[in-house]
Amino acid sequence: MTQRLIFLICTYSIFCSGSIIKTKEPINKYLICKMLAIDSIVNSNSNIPLSELPENLQIVLKKPREKVEINGIKPYYLAGENIDLEIFVKNLSTKTSTEISNTLYLDFVDLENGKILKHLIIRLNEGKASVKYKIDNALATGNCLIRSYTNWIRNFSENGFFTQKTTIFSQTYGKELGQISENYLDTIKVYVEGNKLVEGLNNRLIIKATNNFDEPRKTNFQIISSEKEKIIEGETDSLGMAYFDFTPSLNLKYSIYAENRSFSFPKIEKFGSTLKIDNLISPDKLKVLVQSKNVENQLDTMHLLILKEGEVLFCKSFINNKPAIIFNIPKKDLSGELGVYLVDKNINTIAQRNISIINERPFEKSIQVDRQLIVDASFNFFEVKKDLPFWDEKGITIKGRITRLNGKPNKKPVKVSLVITSLPIDSLKAPVQNFTLESIDKFSFEDLVFFGKKQATFIAPENRVIIDTLANIPVVNRQKNLVNWNLLLNQKDNSDMQKRMEQLFEESLKGKRNEVTLAEVKVVARKIDKYQIQGIAPAYIVEEKNIIYKPYLNSIINLIITSRRNRCSGIPVFIENQKLSEEDVRNINDLLSPASVESILVFEDSVPSDYVSGGNTCAIVIKLRNGSINVSSKKNESIIVNGYDF
Repeated sequence: MTQRLIFLICTYSIFCSGSIIKTKEPINKYLICKMLAIDSIVNSNSNIPLSELPENLQIVLKKPREKVEINGIKPYYLAGENIDLEIFVKNLSTKTSTEISNTLYLDFVDLENGKILKHLIIRLNEGKASVKYKIDNALATGNCLIRSYTNWIRNFSENGFFTQKTTIFSQTYGKELGQISENYLDTIKVYVEGNKLVEGLNNRLIIKATNNFDEPRKTNFQIISSEKEKIIEGETDSLGMAYFDFTPSLNLKYSIYAENRSFSFPKIEKFGSTLKIDNLISPDKLKVLVQSKNVENQLDTMHLLILKEGEVLFCKSFINNKPAIIFNIPKKDLSGELGVYLVDKNINTIAQRNISIINERPFEKSIQVDRQLIVDASFNFFEVKKDLPFWDEKGITIKGRITRLNGKPNKKPVKVSLVITSLPIDSLKAPVQNFTLESIDKFSFEDLVFFGKKQATFIAPENRVIIDTLANIPVVNRQKNLVNWNLLLNQKDNSDMQKRMEQLFEESLKGKRNEVTLAEVKVVARKIDKYQIQGIAPAYIVEEKNIIYKPYLNSIINLIITSRRNRCSGIPVFIENQKLSEEDVRNINDLLSPASVESILVFEDSVPSDYVSGGNTCAIVIKLRNGSINVSSKKNESIIVNGYDF
């Protein structure tokens, strides 16, 4: 025993949700006596108007929040299938469809490799969208995370992103099934109620055991101290969980032992406050216990709040001057999924916990839900990034900066133009979007609306344009790839997967077609042809739709020249009627951007007289969108940009 604390040692059993725990757990008699000796029962009413809350709480709670909801995700898919989703984004303040954002991001993540398989940009229509994503036919078996968020949501906790796991089985799953071994214990994790484990305080823990199929595992376990003392022994229930109270010491290290393996224990804090909630023992009141360690240094105001999707149902401010305070909170105004938060005077979250109050739910089911909510990551409503760096997006944003050609900064604002060229229906009437702003250095074209891949060309006289092409996508963490093969093994005859394979095969036959990759389209000569020059029609045309997606022109010109060297005597290149030197041809990327080209005409054998030079039998004529050229030493910077996918 230590001299700082007096302990009462007892051995007892806890029966909870099917798990039986036997523990030799130190009870802090001094703390219990202090807690019972003070008037620590607080009864409060709920439904607190925002205007009546402390001002610093109002500032945080007034910031509008969005929530993404997605329906249609199946437990598993076969590689090559479509994932069909219905998406709804709502404003938590108004409880209606969001008017904050028009842009939504949807990521399909390979969890094992921490790789984003597809990053989609969705255009919301009154907060709604429908998405169909085709899984790659060659995707290997593994777990996929479907993650969704708006730019505005990123100002808050990433636990506020929509996330849901699903499993993708490869098209060779049958061979893989034959290699599956029997399941075994893979992982035991420890979860702390309120998310903080504090020395000397009675903390509530849940351990969860899973097998190599990522399913709950029923198993015996022990918690052993570094002094080889058996602190707790027990068995997880059918959900793989065990639930118990635990008072840790910083002088000891703890490990969990199960099935001849050891597992790590969470970090123990020297000081702090903990949150323990009893949601089930009383039908009328929610009991909340706040414990604090080293309270002589924590005499500031704290706040206990209960929120339901941003709405404050309960708030109590108190001075943190006691080792423990019990709150008895009436349940009459509490229902549904709720977040309980303990925050300090600076509105930093000290502890948090989700609870679920549904009166009609059977008691045993309520126990299971309550334990699972401790395990699940909870959304920290009071985590707000300073100055809200992520704006409310109404459209696509393209950013960059400009510098003078000599590298010196601009002294006056410069006109920067952005030309977005869409895929044309025909090569003469390609739709174009023009945007203009002025800037000295950094620029940002915002709220753009276009769909699919487009050519973006930037025009800034006497300036170099440097385009920000890095996608600002939240980090993805790798996770162990525990595939639940029982999703298939539990099928009696595996008929569901066989039907899916047959359907994919039929669809591939029906929809199979060769991709159009020809860079040239042969033109049959007619009496009247819009591409004729001096009555002569070109042998081939490279149309704008086959030029616009190319980052540089030289790849197209080199392909045309190389394929004709053996049958053509000389192949001069013209921009409109201006012949280019060999050096100009080599450096054509400095002269033209693909976005400014309407078509490329290739004449063979019969060449218009204006394009004959030195007896050549072929000629390449580049026709510009505006029909004229002003050759400059500086090209316009162009990139391929991604617009909305849906």
